[in-house]
Amino acid sequence: MPVKLTGLIFLLLGSAFQGFGSAHAADKNDWKLVWQDEFDGSLRTLKQHLSDTGELLRLALAEPRFAPEDIERIRGEILAGLARQAKNPRSLSGRLWMHDAFEKHPYGSSVDGSEESVASCV
Repeated sequence: MPVKLTGLIFLLLGSAFQGFGSAHAADKNDWKLVWQDEFDGSLRTLKQHLSDTGELLRLALAEPRFAPEDIERIRGEILAGLARQAKNPRSLSGRLWMHDAFEKHPYGSSVDGSEESVASCV
C-alpha cells in the first residue's frame, strides 16, 4: 500500500460506525474491527438489543454517512493514538521490528498510518 494511503482504511472504517441509527442503541453494543491484510469484525450485544443492533450494523455497512464532524473526531483520536505510540517503547520497538522485517511490504507499515498520512486523508 502506498505510504500516503496508510491510515485511510483505519480512518474510514472508524468513521463508518459513527452517526447512524439511535445513539442509545449503539451505546449498548461493543463494535470491534481488526485488519492488516484482511477485514474482520465482531459484535457483542444483549439479546434484548439484537434486532436493533442488527439494523445498526446493516446501516453502518450499507449506508455509512461519513459526516465531516465524525471524520474529524476519528482523525483526532487516531492522531492522539499515534502520539501516544510515539512515546511508548513497546509500540516503537514493534513498529521498528515490523519495518525491519518486512521493509517495503505493507506489513512493514502500521494500519494506523502516520501523522502525515492521516492528516492528508479525505
